[in-house]
Amino acid sequence: MDFAGARRVSALLVAFAATCVALGCSVTAQAQLGSVSPGGLGGPGGPGGGPPSIGVADGIVSNLQTVASGATFTLITPSTQTLSVAVTSATRILLRSDRSATTLADGQLVRVEGLLNRSTKTLTARVITVDDLPRRCERPGVVSALAADGGSFTLLPPPDAQGGPNGPPPSLPVVVTVDTRIIRVSDGAPAALADGQRVVVIGTQTAGSPTITALGIRVDDVVRTQGAVASVTAASATFVLTSAGPGFFPDGTSVLVATTDKTAILRPRGDRGSFSDIKVGAKLAVVGAYDAITQVVTALEIRLR
Repeated sequence: MDFAGARRVSALLVAFAATCVALGCSVTAQAQLGSVSPGGLGGPGGPGGGPPSIGVADGIVSNLQTVASGATFTLITPSTQTLSVAVTSATRILLRSDRSATTLADGQLVRVEGLLNRSTKTLTARVITVDDLPRRCERPGVVSALAADGGSFTLLPPPDAQGGPNGPPPSLPVVVTVDTRIIRVSDGAPAALADGQRVVVIGTQTAGSPTITALGIRVDDVVRTQGAVASVTAASATFVLTSAGPGFFPDGTSVLVATTDKTAILRPRGDRGSFSDIKVGAKLAVVGAYDAITQVVTALEIRLR
C-alpha cells in the first residue's frame, strides 16, 4: 500500500471511529479494512478495480426498506457520514444476547460485518448482530407525570439543559421497580418521589428503546435561594420567603422555610444569630433541603443581609 493509499485508509477509520448520538445513546462506528490487492483500494467499480475489503461497522438502523434482493438500510454515523448496508438472502441476522435469529427494525443498534465498497460507501452484510443487551445509563432531569402507584414517570430534561445539534434532550419514560433505591442527596436517607423533583436516574436502557429501568434515583433536594421575608410564624419557627425563583411549587414565587435546632443563622457580619433576627422584610439567603411533597425547605444555613 502506497502512502496516499494509507492516508485514505486512515481517513476512513477516523471518520467511522467518531461518536454519534441517537435515541439518547452514544454510538461509535468503525470500519476495519482487510487485505487490498496491489491494483488499488477500491472494490468493484472503485479506483484500481481491486476486491472489496472486509468491513465492520456499528450504528443505528435507519430507513429500512425491502428490495428485490433483500433489504437495504442506512447506518447512522457521525454528522453527514453515512453508510449504506445491503442485506441479502445469505445475510445472517442474530441477537447479541443468545445468537438466535431475529429481524431488523429501524432504531436498532447493530454491528454489521461484510464486504465494504469504499467508492459507494456500501457494506454488503454477511452477519448483522442486533444489540439487545441493556446498557447502563445515568440521566439527570425533572420528575413529571408520576404514576399514582409510583411505578413510572416521565423524566423531563433539566431546566438548564443545553440543546445539541439534534435539538433539546428528549423526555424519557422511566420504570420504577420494587428494587429501585431512591435516596435524598442532602442526607442519603430514603425518599419518596414527587412531580417537580430534580433527580438523577441511574438505570439501564435496551438499544432502540428510550425507556429507562431505574436501578437507583438520587433526589437532588439541596437548594440555594434568596429573597425577602413575607411572614414569620414564631410558634413553628417557620417563615415565608418571597422571590424563591423557579423550581418551587405551587407558584414558584415563594416558599415556606422551616428551621431546626441545627440551622445555622448568621448575621450580616458573620456572627451567630437566632430565629428572632428573622423579621418581616428582612433580606436573606437560604441553603436547605427542599421536599417537593410538603413544599417546604428545611434550612441548613440562613445568612441575613
